[in-house]
Amino acid sequence: AAGLAGSLGTMVLFQAVDAGLLPFVVEASMGELLSHLSVWGGGLVESDAYAPLMRAAVQGFGVRVAHLLDSPGGVPGPAVEAARTLIERDRAGGEIGQWVFAGHSMGSVMAAKAALSGDLGTAPGEVSLAFLGGYPAPDDLPELTAAVDDGNLTVAFVSASEDGIINRTNLAAAEAALGGEDEGGAAAISLEIPGGNHAGFGSYKVNFELRPDGQASLLPDEQQDAALEALAVLGLLPGRPGMTGADFTGR
Repeated sequence: AAGLAGSLGTMVLFQAVDAGLLPFVVEASMGELLSHLSVWGGGLVESDAYAPLMRAAVQGFGVRVAHLLDSPGGVPGPAVEAARTLIERDRAGGEIGQWVFAGHSMGSVMAAKAALSGDLGTAPGEVSLAFLGGYPAPDDLPELTAAVDDGNLTVAFVSASEDGIINRTNLAAAEAALGGEDEGGAAAISLEIPGGNHAGFGSYKVNFELRPDGQASLLPDEQQDAALEALAVLGLLPGRPGMTGADFTGR
């Protein structure tokens, strides 16, 4: 993964946008950081549980602008209008040229639906799709596969070894479908974080009786850092200066 560009100062981002965006404040190095990251959180999870992940992305992994997509009532929505609004604002600024839509758990379904929207105003290849402990809806796989095969969309999967909630059969099917026909294609777009669990992609507590997640050996901030490194290794984020190989297991 490429390193970060030079830093020119500090910018405080605080942007309240309609159509379901949750504003928060982060500090970002100003420079040639041309990536935008939007995240759809998991079902029944407060959106601000992902603020530490977003802050880390901006402060250390080359993301210039980051936004959390709010989930009214704990249910994430595709929020295509919100994504379009953000892209229009980014284009007006003239600095952003890459948009990464990421989803955790149920949010992965919504991020995929937003990425498939035909009226975002983006050119082929400008939007990438990251699945964090999640996968798209099976009904969306044919359209996603066609977009990947045509070179119009880049996808990546980051999973966790102790995730007790994700359906691994569905995950493997999505990885295989979107990995292409080449041998090892699924492994080329997928990384697994040893010691991570489902909840560790955010910062929230899990009721183990209702949601039998695995026991993580990583702290949430460690897992989130590993997830961002994985996205950099897989080519969706610019990465950070001096980033060395992380402890990942290819799937």
